[in-house]
Order: sequence, then structure tokens, then C-alpha cells
Amino acid sequence: GELSIKRFAILDEAAITDLNARAGAPGGRAIVTDPKNVQFTRLNATFSMGSGKITIKDGVMSGPVLGGTVEGTIDYAKSNIDVKGAVVPAYLVNNLLNKIPLVGQLLGGENEGLFSINYRAYGPIASPQVTYNPLSAVAPGFLRKLFEAGGPAEETPTKLPPKALAPTQP
Repeated sequence: GELSIKRFAILDEAAITDLNARAGAPGGRAIVTDPKNVQFTRLNATFSMGSGKITIKDGVMSGPVLGGTVEGTIDYAKSNIDVKGAVVPAYLVNNLLNKIPLVGQLLGGENEGLFSINYRAYGPIASPQVTYNPLSAVAPGFLRKLFEAGGPAEETPTKLPPKALAPTQP
């Protein structure tokens, strides 16, 4: 499916307050002036649903002061979340370079602007772990994927067969 929302706000979100306090925008200023009321003009995403999961692709939200991207999975059956993307401060100004062919792709990355901060949210839906990588703010778009925020490994470790766990007999 496709999701499209216009004119909305995120209110009192702890992750935005934390990002604002810890990361700051390039130049040392806060990313948003009022982290308890962040206004957005649009949100667009494609998604699929099945087996208690929602998988989000190509999620983009933008507003006058903040924008971002999102992709990942929300697993309601296991009450778990694993999403990642980029937070884009000063979204309107920051994305001007994206309009220039090739230059925008190299320096900004699609919908991520010249300066953005990679994030990852994972763990229980009620209290996910949110990580940021402020070093990604100074990396150009084509290198930014090297600075993705940390999180759990994509694959779960394989289990040893029961025989291998049993003590051996002499």
C-alpha cells in the first residue's frame, strides 16, 4: 500500500528531544527550536503488511525545520521494531542541492539533503533503543551509508544441533 499524510505534528517525542540535545545541527545549534511540537507538511511511504508485520519502504517526511527518511519493519506479533533512516535538519534548505542532477545524488542523497544524521530504532515497540551517528552529518550522500547508526545484527546466530551441546562420552 501507500501512505500519504499532509500537515501533521509530532508532539512530545522523547527521541526528537534526545536528538536535539545530543547531536545538534552542524554549527552547534539545536536541530529544532521546539522539540515538543515539530510540524511537518507531508509524509509519504510505501508499505506491505502480513504475518503481524508492517514493512516500510521509501518513507519520506518533510517540514519547514525537519525532515527524514524511514525504512524497516514493525513486528506487532513480536512487539518489536527495527527501522532506520536519516534525520534532515532544515529540510527545505538542506534539500536544494538534490534538485541538481548528479551533484544532488553525490552530495545529498535522495531526500537526505547535504547534512543529515543517520538513526536506527530497534527493540520493543514500547521502549525501542534509538541510536544516532552524528558523524554521518558531515559525510556526503554517497558515503553516508558507511556511517549507518548501530543496532542488532541483521541475521540471528544459527543454533547448534542438540548433539553438539551434549557432553561427549569417553
